[in-house]
Amino acid sequence: MADEEKVMHLESTIPILLIIILAIFVAGKFGVINFSDVPVLKSVFPAPEIKVAAVGHISTGLKQYFDSEEFQQKRIVFTGEFAQSELYGGVLNNVDVIILMNEPTCDRTAREIIAKRVKDGAKLILIGDACTRVTGDESVYGWELGIDLLGNIVPVTAGSPYQREQSPARKYVATGKFKIIADPTNPIFSAIKNQEYNGALPGAAIFEVLPKADSKVLVLLNPSGTTETVVPSYRMMIESNYFLGKTMYFAYDPASQPTFGRNIFLSTILYMMGRSG
Repeated sequence: MADEEKVMHLESTIPILLIIILAIFVAGKFGVINFSDVPVLKSVFPAPEIKVAAVGHISTGLKQYFDSEEFQQKRIVFTGEFAQSELYGGVLNNVDVIILMNEPTCDRTAREIIAKRVKDGAKLILIGDACTRVTGDESVYGWELGIDLLGNIVPVTAGSPYQREQSPARKYVATGKFKIIADPTNPIFSAIKNQEYNGALPGAAIFEVLPKADSKVLVLLNPSGTTETVVPSYRMMIESNYFLGKTMYFAYDPASQPTFGRNIFLSTILYMMGRSG
């Protein structure tokens, strides 16, 4: 009798196990569970595409990165550039990562749509002084315009510790060494360890910003020939989280540094999406 009960129990358990296995398989195929980092499974469960789009336009160097073998292997796809006039509710819903660069003036609608998408889970890479100006109001400077808009998802304020509001944005040419002040074992930093930053290259000017209290400064630049007590280190990468969304601020164009720019940009996208390099 005991043997019959064991057989019956086994027979009733098998369908449940099959359902669980099928559910895991479907979740892996649709990217709900990421198996792409498991060597024996990544051929069966390739990583889902990471869709990247820009508001305005990005530098030529960044655009070329998406055509590289490294980006294609990681299934990072650049879907194009949106003019501000093309933004409306829902247009960014299928975008995983938004890049905001080379667009110093943004209208209120664009600011609101970008902020809402980040709050809903998208990631934002903000570079330089993008969206620090407001269409039709030259007296406004910075990201803080409005309630519950860009100012809530941007980890910095425009300016310096000595003068919070600058007009136009202050930027500097500096050469020096990166100083990683977050977890140095994070793969996002593998590309810049022991790297020299060349501030004289095109696009390498550094925008001066003041981190917010709830942000996290990841990387500083110590200018060559100085000490931090004489010249403050420039904040190069700062991040903040907003529920499901995340924003990474770059004080410079990553593509301006040919020796490591592509790797740090690639690592940043993967890091923001919770993927390994």
